[in-house]
Amino acid sequence: MRWFCFIVGSALLLITYLWPFYVYPVTSYNGSTMVIVEVDYSITFNFNGTYTTNFAGEEGSGYYKIQDKKIYVGTKSDFEITKNSVAFATIKNCYTIEINTLGVTLSNTAGLILTIIYGIMAGGGLLSIIIRASIKKE
Repeated sequence: MRWFCFIVGSALLLITYLWPFYVYPVTSYNGSTMVIVEVDYSITFNFNGTYTTNFAGEEGSGYYKIQDKKIYVGTKSDFEITKNSVAFATIKNCYTIEINTLGVTLSNTAGLILTIIYGIMAGGGLLSIIIRASIKKE
């Protein structure tokens, strides 16, 4: 069990920080900027490839695809990503994205909590392996 926790927790942490290829379709990514007044931004990704936004009170929706740590959006579910396509957002890690056109960073609370759990799994597994190894040597 300790090896399982260590390997799975470490793998999930590596995916989260080094190779983020997904976004959490649970709860929304939120952020804000302060220009003259505070402006709130929110985007929710769904399992079926759709998204909904609320940027400064303006709501929108569409379809999204992820490729090479970038999120592309379209109005149809079968839109194609070409070399001339402009990415809507960049995935910093699985719980943080940056909206390219606005320069706003949005974060997902559920994703942050899951990442902390991954860290606890990996750290707890490693600690358990070290303690077990030191007990066997004595």
